[in-house]
Amino acid sequence: MTRVLIAAASEAARSWFAQLPRRSGHLAIVRITTRDASLLAHVQELAPEVVVIDATDSERETIASSLESVGDPAIDVILLLSDQSWHAAPSELMRAGVRAVLSPQPTAEELEATVRAVRAGFVVFEPRVLEALVRSDDREASEAVTTGSAMRTIPAPRLDEPLTPREIDVLNALAEGLGNKQIAARLAISEHTVKTHLAAIFEKLEVSNRTEAVMAGARLGLVLL
Repeated sequence: MTRVLIAAASEAARSWFAQLPRRSGHLAIVRITTRDASLLAHVQELAPEVVVIDATDSERETIASSLESVGDPAIDVILLLSDQSWHAAPSELMRAGVRAVLSPQPTAEELEATVRAVRAGFVVFEPRVLEALVRSDDREASEAVTTGSAMRTIPAPRLDEPLTPREIDVLNALAEGLGNKQIAARLAISEHTVKTHLAAIFEKLEVSNRTEAVMAGARLGLVLL
């Protein structure tokens, strides 16, 4: 059973979660609380495995403060964001410990599925929220990276050497969450060839893992969201 703590600033958001089942499948909501300075104390008291933070209409600094309050890199964070306004770059959120981003007021089924995914090691971005984040990040023309509550900026990704059509196919398969064996089967190539393509993709996009490759590909318009 995965222990889930939910922190929301608004009464409306807390009321939404209050009407969800406290136990659903492998998920148990241990507390629904306010998103304020007491969040760290709740985390320390309840030792949740997943913390859901409703950051709807929050500013970058507020999001960073809430993430810092979780205080444990072993805890998976699910962030709820509106797709109506800019909040933070996808890579910034992931580097700050966020493992999933959903729209406000997820259903019990959506929440349970997301919790299961992040506990299995996947990163989950609801498509319309990801699209809004990528669009707003492109307008910023740079990417903000959170390290604790401090921030620095790095250049937006550039593509000095274009990806080949096959590499783009592999990249889009990554975006669907496929593993190397599944990609090989889909594209009728060997797993070794998949690994070769991945190495080339990582080098060209200047990233170090699959998640960063998908995010960079999305920002460059190479990934179909």
